[in-house]
Amino acid sequence: MGTWGNGILQNDSALDAYQGYLFHYNKGLEQSAIQQLFEEKYERYFSKQILVDNSNFWIGLAQAQWECKALNHTVLAHVQTIVEKNIDAQCWGDAYEERKRVLVKFLEQIQRPKAQARRRDPHQYFLAPFTTGDCLVFNYDKDGNYGAAVCLKTSQRAQQHAWCLLAQLRIYQPEKPTIEQIIDSHILVKNFGNWNNQPAISTFTVHKQAITLKQLREFGIIGSVPIEKVFGENLYGGGHKKHLELAFMRQYELEQKNKNCINLSVPLRSFIKETNDNDLTDIANLFVMAHQDIQPNEQSVLRDKARAIWHQHKATMNMNHEDLVTYLANYCGLSQMQSVEKSEIFFGRYL
Repeated sequence: MGTWGNGILQNDSALDAYQGYLFHYNKGLEQSAIQQLFEEKYERYFSKQILVDNSNFWIGLAQAQWECKALNHTVLAHVQTIVEKNIDAQCWGDAYEERKRVLVKFLEQIQRPKAQARRRDPHQYFLAPFTTGDCLVFNYDKDGNYGAAVCLKTSQRAQQHAWCLLAQLRIYQPEKPTIEQIIDSHILVKNFGNWNNQPAISTFTVHKQAITLKQLREFGIIGSVPIEKVFGENLYGGGHKKHLELAFMRQYELEQKNKNCINLSVPLRSFIKETNDNDLTDIANLFVMAHQDIQPNEQSVLRDKARAIWHQHKATMNMNHEDLVTYLANYCGLSQMQSVEKSEIFFGRYL
C-alpha cells in the first residue's frame, strides 16, 4: 500500500476504508447496515482483531465513523491501542515521532463525539479528465523543473470514481518538454524502498469536483500519442501530482547515489502504436476546419486531441459522427451544440 504523508488519510489502506464507508453512507444506508457490510467484507480483520500491518484500515474507518457520529466502541479501542502501544513504530522508523504526534491528536479528536453528523452527499458522476494518449507536463514543487506523464488508459463512461492510468516518465529538466522528448523518453521504474523494479504507472482518480479541478490545474496537455498497449489495473500508488513528485524524488535521490539503480527497460515507444497518418487526418482536420474561430496557436493542440479521439473511436467507441463530435467538444471544453452544427457541414461534404 502507498503512503505519501503523515496525515490520517495519506495512505491507500486508510483512504480505502474511509471512502468505502462514506460511499455506503451517502447511498442512505443505516450505520448498522454499513457496519455489517464492513464486517463481512473485512472478516479477516474483524474476526481476528488484527492490528499489526492493518492499523491504517482501522484509522480510516474510525475517521469515517466519527464524522458520521457512529464511532464503534471496538474501532475506537483499536485506535487507542495502535496509538498507545506504538503499533506502527517499526514500519515508520525515524519518521514515527512526527507520525505519533498526528496519531495522538487524532485520538484526542475522535474521543470527543462530533456535534453533528456529516451531511449525506448525493452521488456525483464524473468523466475521466484526460483521454488515452494525452501527454501531460507539470512542475515539481522542489525546484520548478518539468516532469511529464502519459495517459495510457481511462474509464470510458461517467461514474462516481472516474480514473486515468498515468505513466510517469524519466523527464526532469528546466525547459518544457516537447512531444518528441516525451516519445523518446522511458517510463520511470521504481526500485527504492520496497519497490522491485515496478514501472511508475498509477491511477489519477476523480471523485470530488472541487478537489479534482484544483489538482487538474497542475497538469498541462501538450499533445497526444496513439497508445496501443494496455497495462494491468492492479497498480500501486496515486497518480496525483504530489504522488508523482514523491515517487520521482525518492527514485532520483537513489540513482544519484547508485547509477546501477537506473532502469531503462520500459521505453514509452513500447506503448505507442505505429499509425498511418492517412487513417487519422480526416476527422482531425475537419474538426479543426469547423472551428476556424479558435486561435491559430490552439489549433495544433486541438488537432492532436482530435487525432487521438478519432483513433480511439475507430478502435473501441463505435460512435457515429455526431456522438464523436459531442464527445470531442466536451473533452476540448467547446460548446457541444455549436460544434455539432459547425461540423455537420464538413462531415456531409467530405466523409
